[in-house]
Amino acid sequence: MYQQPSRKVEFRRQRDFGQIFTDSFKYLKFNFKSLAAAVLLLPGPLLLIAGGFNGYLQSISSNPSSFFTMGGMSNVYDTVMTMLAVMLPYLFFFFLASVVFNAVVNRYLILSQQMGEGETITVSDLIKYLPKDAWRLFYNYLLFTLVTSVVMIGVVLLMFIPILGIVMFILAMLLMGPNLMYVITNSS
Repeated sequence: MYQQPSRKVEFRRQRDFGQIFTDSFKYLKFNFKSLAAAVLLLPGPLLLIAGGFNGYLQSISSNPSSFFTMGGMSNVYDTVMTMLAVMLPYLFFFFLASVVFNAVVNRYLILSQQMGEGETITVSDLIKYLPKDAWRLFYNYLLFTLVTSVVMIGVVLLMFIPILGIVMFILAMLLMGPNLMYVITNSS
């Protein structure tokens, strides 16, 4: 007798290379509709706004000669300020969309393990957790950026002033080590 395959995927199982692809496509086959709807509805509008700013930025930068004569901008300061006025909203919306996308996909995977065999995950289920998950991811991105910056500054200082670089590394680990451990241990 034919037995229908389970819709649940066991995430913490050892797999070889071929099984990874097989199980990934099996998961997408069963969950594509609700996962795609969540990704299109939650981070999708933010990506469209970021794409609009990016398209405008590319249209401006593709023809620099018309850019300098556009709107009376004849000096470099006006040109740079206009480019920044377009680039900063693009970066903001793109960063926000990436945080929301990661929060939605991560929560979807968590909820798919918690839900029963026949239950489906809706967008409203994901919206309940979105603010908390997005803030946690924002904190993780910020912490990663700070640690990376301190390490890079420490490496540069280590090359020129070795004792100052070593002190910088020790201070960074004392200040950010407990936060990193909290994030690593409470990332559920």
